[in-house]
Amino acid sequence: MSQSWTVVSLSSGLRVGGVMRSFVDGQELVIWRSASGRAQAWDNRCPHRGMRLSHGFVRGEQLACLYHGWHYGQDGVCSYIPAHPDLEPPKTICTQIHSCVEADGFVWVGGDVETIPRGFASDMVGVRSIYVDLSVEHLRQRLTSIGSGAQDLVTLKAENGGPPSEAWVALQANGPNQSVMHIGAPAGTDPQACIAISHWAESFRRFGEASETEAA
Repeated sequence: MSQSWTVVSLSSGLRVGGVMRSFVDGQELVIWRSASGRAQAWDNRCPHRGMRLSHGFVRGEQLACLYHGWHYGQDGVCSYIPAHPDLEPPKTICTQIHSCVEADGFVWVGGDVETIPRGFASDMVGVRSIYVDLSVEHLRQRLTSIGSGAQDLVTLKAENGGPPSEAWVALQANGPNQSVMHIGAPAGTDPQACIAISHWAESFRRFGEASETEAA
């Protein structure tokens, strides 16, 4: 992966005990949150049999594989094998971990831990994350035509054709032809306005996908 930070989730979208599959720079990852609230990003593969760890489950501060129940601690090292409960697993049984921090209402992965990523505002209200069947390049082009911002952080306002209330979007490539819009709003945005932003995003997604299908 590159050494730049990528948003993979809204902080509010990754609950305690939650496990999700994600992609950064084409690499498949598992994103999960421990019982203490710490977000983690690892390669999405159990070192034992290659099962996706995103199918697994959180046990306190550990992530367990669904297949044979092998547990991995915060350092990515295997800590427990149910079939051999008295065995101390070798430290060589481990998964690859990646830098993962939370800032400005987002979960960020893959950057230099000495550099804190910056989004929009620390008191952002999370609205939703929505998957779009468009490449991130096409989605970025559509969003920046009605919004402002740098690279994959776009501010949208109603007067420019955006949602009825100001919204902030962080873009994520989730494959060659799929992207994710992680959408937030300024603190104090009321629930009804957040619902309206969500409805706008759904309409924006449908229109973009339909236009791409017609063009093909």
